[in-house]
Amino acid sequence: MELNIAFFANITGDNRTAEHFLQISDVRKEAINSVFWNADMKQWLDSWLSNTTHEVFSSATCINPPYGELS
Repeated sequence: MELNIAFFANITGDNRTAEHFLQISDVRKEAINSVFWNADMKQWLDSWLSNTTHEVFSSATCINPPYGELS
C-alpha cells in the first residue's frame, strides 16, 4: 500500500509525500521480516503470537513428499 501511495505521489510531483511513504514501507518490511523470516531455516514461516507463546508453523514442514525429501 505504501509503495502505491509513494508511486502516485511521485507522479504528481509530491516528493515529500513519496519519500515519507517509502520510509514507512521500509518500516513495515522490517517488522514483517522480524516476525516471519527465519534466517536459520532460510524461509518464511507462519507465526501465531500470543502473550504467553510464540508458535511457528511452516507449510513446508507439513508436506510429506512422495519421493523423499525435497532439496
